[in-house]
Amino acid sequence: MMTDTPKMTGICDCESCIKYKLARKPFSHTTSRATEHLQIVDSDICGPLETAIGGGPYMLLVIDDATRHTDEYILKYKSEALENFKEWKALTEKESGKQVKQFRTDGGGEYTSKTLAEYLKSEGIIKETTTPYTPQSNAVIERANRRIMERVRCMLDDAGLSKKYWAFPLSVAVYLKNQSLTQSVVGKTPFESWHGSGRKPSLKHLHVSGCLAFVHVPKEKGKQLDHRATPGIFVGYSISTKQYFVYDPLPKTLHRSRDVGFRETK
Repeated sequence: MMTDTPKMTGICDCESCIKYKLARKPFSHTTSRATEHLQIVDSDICGPLETAIGGGPYMLLVIDDATRHTDEYILKYKSEALENFKEWKALTEKESGKQVKQFRTDGGGEYTSKTLAEYLKSEGIIKETTTPYTPQSNAVIERANRRIMERVRCMLDDAGLSKKYWAFPLSVAVYLKNQSLTQSVVGKTPFESWHGSGRKPSLKHLHVSGCLAFVHVPKEKGKQLDHRATPGIFVGYSISTKQYFVYDPLPKTLHRSRDVGFRETK
């Protein structure tokens, strides 16, 4: 029987009203925030997308919650996520001198496997799984995912490239995210916050993604009258070696060089 006395939820307590009137509760932003490197790591997989040139249809994002420093991986299969996370963990722990303490993800199958659970347990890492169908419960990774993909779509459109090139602007978008100020880290970029020591990123080397670029050809690779540069598409940056990536679509070759000329209006 229905009652005339409404409860605090705005509906009465009979079964029919609960079944047909129950709404979602307002979301309270109580998600914890890390205060030091690798205290909390956020991760997510996006896809399937178009199969990327030289890669696969999935994107793996890994974010250090304290600094918001982001890394990306291209996966052929979702099952590759664990091995990529292990690689990321080994590199970042060695670089920062810290250890991953908590791993926060959604409830996707690739993150709920017994293999992952056993690995995290063996490493002493706490696994936090966010609430299903509630992206607000892991807003860090959801916002990053959305903004990065927005930039990827814009760069593809601006350069007039097909969707199969998406892995290249993805790398650029993540690179630029780490070099840009964010409200989550006051007064610092994720790059500065991660590396510390007052090390500021330089922006002098940035160029328009997808523009026409010419890679220098060493004289040892040609004859006296041969051309000294080969054209291609500027597609990204090599973070560790301060070089540029230029893709030549005809032989399907990815060049890496510091000696590159740019035609940013083409």
